[in-house]
Amino acid sequence: MIFGRHDLLQDAPISRVLLLACRNVLMYFTPETQTRVLEWFSFALHREGLLLLGRAEMLLTQSHLFAPVDLPHRVFRSRRAASAGVLAGLAVGGPPRDVTLRRPTEAAFAAAPGAQVVLDAQGLVTLLNEGAHRMLGLSRRAIGRRFVDPDLAGMPVDLRGPLAEVQSRGDPIELRDVQWSQDSTSTCWDIRIAPLAAGAGVLGIHLVFEDRTERAELRQRVDQMHHDLSTAPEELQTSSEELESTNEELQSAIEELETTNEELQSTNEELQTVNDELRDRTMEIDRSNSFLHGILEGLDVAVAVIDNNHRVQLWNAAAEQLSGLRAFETEGVLLLELPLGLPAEDTLHALREVVVRGRSRVSLEVPLLERLGNRQLRRVGVSRLQDGSGQTRGAVVTLSDGREEAIPSSR
Repeated sequence: MIFGRHDLLQDAPISRVLLLACRNVLMYFTPETQTRVLEWFSFALHREGLLLLGRAEMLLTQSHLFAPVDLPHRVFRSRRAASAGVLAGLAVGGPPRDVTLRRPTEAAFAAAPGAQVVLDAQGLVTLLNEGAHRMLGLSRRAIGRRFVDPDLAGMPVDLRGPLAEVQSRGDPIELRDVQWSQDSTSTCWDIRIAPLAAGAGVLGIHLVFEDRTERAELRQRVDQMHHDLSTAPEELQTSSEELESTNEELQSAIEELETTNEELQSTNEELQTVNDELRDRTMEIDRSNSFLHGILEGLDVAVAVIDNNHRVQLWNAAAEQLSGLRAFETEGVLLLELPLGLPAEDTLHALREVVVRGRSRVSLEVPLLERLGNRQLRRVGVSRLQDGSGQTRGAVVTLSDGREEAIPSSR
């Protein structure tokens, strides 16, 4: 007999215990601590082991971990110990193994790849490996509970039908490419459900969950590549036709641009010809204006050219000398508004006779206010000014000393 100190909350449980007496201890723990200690006890007991509690202690909330053997004397047997002891020593369809292989077998099961779960004949969870905890979110609290309970854990698919079929028929079932969506993430799983048989009966069920997401993604990429390769010739043909059509459109556009360029070139040549003609006509007009200006400036007679509205367009040097008004002072001004002292009514009558009625010439004698402020009798001649088409464009007004026949005054 060996005596030793053992901390129920921190030290690892001793395995294969045949009798575990813990009298009047759990009553001093909180419910959470009690649950943790009882889970250790369930794991520590041998498949034939017994748990002895005090008379004041019950397992009302942990009935899934222990089954009563002698309730009045508070003797219990671990449900997990009984089921796991039998299942751990069974191969599918084979004889029980030696008890000495139990711990290596459990260690190998815990480290097995994928998520693996072992159920007993009643559908209660008896064994979980590390993958079941990591991938399916199952903890040790799941041991002793029904695997198909809705609040136990989320499953990729409803397994109640497949589990019942395996339990009744005794044949394994494989579910492939099962889609599982969790938190906006989709994964793909293969699930194998196999019976654990001993002779003609089924003692439990072994479930293996394998994450095939990478394989499914790879297969999807391969299928996409095959699809792309199969459609590549059609796409190339379509692209070739589109390129050919684009080439034809570009060729047509180039031809249109060439035609437009030729039209622009022709228009440019026409504009150049018109520009040359305008330049020649401008030079001719300039020469004519210079010639006319020279003539008007060489005359001793005062000459003023007015338009159809009686506004001064030209005022020669003799007019400047006679009136004292410079040419730039008179241009655009009404003739009757100039300070010449012309009698408005008679002068207006003479202008209308020529500009409006088309008379070739009208003359009248008027007292004219000269530069020095003297008034002298002057003969005013109004001659019609017309263009090459015979249209009246204004009048030429002259001021001279000569005597000519005058028209009667409008008065």
